[in-house]
Amino acid sequence: MAALTLGDMVRQVQQDLDDRKERQWKVEEIRRWLNEGYRMVWREILQVDEHYAGVETTFSYTTSTRHLNLGTTIDATGSTKIYKIHAVWDATGSSSSNVGTLLRPIKYLDQSDYIDSELERQTSNVSSDRAYFVFGDPMNFGLVPVPSSARTIRILYTAHITPMSELDSTPAGVPEDNQDAIIAYACRMARSRVKEDTKQDEMRYAQLSNMHKRSTEDRSRQRSRHVHVADPSDYSDYGSQWEST
Repeated sequence: MAALTLGDMVRQVQQDLDDRKERQWKVEEIRRWLNEGYRMVWREILQVDEHYAGVETTFSYTTSTRHLNLGTTIDATGSTKIYKIHAVWDATGSSSSNVGTLLRPIKYLDQSDYIDSELERQTSNVSSDRAYFVFGDPMNFGLVPVPSSARTIRILYTAHITPMSELDSTPAGVPEDNQDAIIAYACRMARSRVKEDTKQDEMRYAQLSNMHKRSTEDRSRQRSRHVHVADPSDYSDYGSQWEST
């Protein structure tokens, strides 16, 4: 199955609704419902495999930086908006086979409680003593204690999807065999607006959703991998979920 564009999906919805001449539903409405379905299907995929759309990247955290704008740090254009951070490592000086030292996440307000009052006024370069926090929108990222020299930070994150706006746009992040559920969602919303019976569309969406959840689980098992670190103790308490994803 080839990837569907927004234009392909609009035409498929019009065909399913028998409304190619836009007598009841305007293209703008159908496009809105398709984007709603896109978001819903994407979130359902992440509920089954939260790392499906995960991206790993590294960046430099400069000396004595209190916190930084994470979006513009990983993408200079600022177009990437972080949906979720899965894990953060201090990869300073790590070899290509070592992911780095897993850092502990803490709340922004818990910074002063993370280390005692004397150490809080100091800086540290010991990875095992360091934690990270995030806050705000756009997302800001900081290290505790503040490093006295530049650190290489590796993160695994999922970015927000971008709504389909052009007719040649595709639903990035949704596998090709899940895209028919987006169409089923739009058909259901269209019929509900004019108070037509939506039972058939609801059943179709539920069947497709369940089928795609199973296929996502299968893909997740097939992509199962192990992350190896030089010191397995780095994964105590926080890294067990990363031993097999």
